[in-house]
Amino acid sequence: MNHENFEKQLNEWRHYLHSHPESAFEERNISEFLANVLTDMGLEVHRNIGGTGIVANLTVGDGKERYYKY
Repeated sequence: MNHENFEKQLNEWRHYLHSHPESAFEERNISEFLANVLTDMGLEVHRNIGGTGIVANLTVGDGKERYYKY
C-alpha cells in the first residue's frame, strides 16, 4: 500500500469511528472493528480482554538471531 492509499484508508477509518461513537467501557463495535482491521493486516488478535479490550501480536522472525553493533 502506498502513502496516498494508506492516508485515504486512515481517513476512512477515522470517519467511520467518529460516526459510530460509543460510551466508555461499552466500545463493542469499535473493539470489533479494530480487531478486524488488525486481523486483516495479518496480526494475531486476542479479543474481549477485560470486556472490550484487544491485544494484537506482531511476530517477526524466530527470535534466535542477534544483531550487534560494534
